Amino acid sequence: MKYFDKNNKLTLMHKELNKIIRKLEMLEISKNLFINIYLELKNKIDNLFKELNDYKNENIIWNLWHIMRIEDLIVNILICEKESILNEKLNNELNISITDTGNSLTKEEIKKFAKNINIKKLKYYSDKISKNTINLIKRLKAEDIKRKINKINLEKIINGCGVTKDNLWLIDYWGKKDIAGLLLMPLSRHIIVHLNQCYKYIETKSKII
Repeated sequence: MKYFDKNNKLTLMHKELNKIIRKLEMLEISKNLFINIYLELKNKIDNLFKELNDYKNENIIWNLWHIMRIEDLIVNILICEKESILNEKLNNELNISITDTGNSLTKEEIKKFAKNINIKKLKYYSDKISKNTINLIKRLKAEDIKRKINKINLEKIINGCGVTKDNLWLIDYWGKKDIAGLLLMPLSRHIIVHLNQCYKYIETKSKII
């Protein structure tokens, strides 16, 4: 990654995870490796929130929302088979009108979204999601790793407006994966890609200043 993970540390760790994650005899090693990757990513996310205190970049805000909402849907609805952390109360506190991943937002809609959103509540949402994801990983058993996704839960995401109708390809994509596949993408690799975009915006801003 040009702007993020410049020494390729996380990328190499992710490649190693990809090699071992379905080897059941290496379950604990895989879980620990995922947690190590994830905690580094969370630290980078927390640093972005510090940046937002001085520079409310709509692109960074959108990327943060996008990776958080997807993680919430994947971990809670598809893997844990329960409700997502985002509910009506939190949505109101965030001061936003969407509950989906934000894939279809136009540039103008992203600007409005970023202008209105409560950053403190977005950080709260991020922290809740992260704590929940770590707890999930610690509880995973060997029989969970190759478990396929229940189609009922995919429908639950659609019915709960987690994904818009013009982005149902996400449902098809997630539905083809087992738990191991979801841990690799989007729960780690997807975050790495979007954080790279965020840090690109920061570096570009610094050069302009």
